[in-house]
Amino acid sequence: MNEPIRLDPDGPALPADSTLDREEYLEMHTAVGDPHRFRIMRVLNQAAEQGARLSAIQLADAVELPSNKLHYHLDKLVRVGLVRREKAPTRDDEGYSSYYTPSAMGRKILSHGIEELMRREWEFSRRYAEPSPAENTE
Repeated sequence: MNEPIRLDPDGPALPADSTLDREEYLEMHTAVGDPHRFRIMRVLNQAAEQGARLSAIQLADAVELPSNKLHYHLDKLVRVGLVRREKAPTRDDEGYSSYYTPSAMGRKILSHGIEELMRREWEFSRRYAEPSPAENTE
């Protein structure tokens, strides 16, 4: 007897009290999945762990991106809620500079999402690279 195959292309539902809908959640993951944005997030997280926020100039130097490309990627990260932009007066009070920090969601997605998967990849690689006891019979 053939039973019908149950398929759920939408995956699990988000909790009712979620601050994000499915599209927003997927957009965040897509944003941080870009190699440049991943590097930007890593640098911002590292700075935040040291109690620092970074200007666009500091960030461009750290990730080795020209200003126009950096701002393109930062705008995307800010728009999806992974990075916060703060404006502060310049030292000479002649204008404002923007400073960037990861949002709480940005820190969590990076540390509990992507980086956790990367750490597990090493674990899986070691686990499956070792021959099983059955394979060691000579």
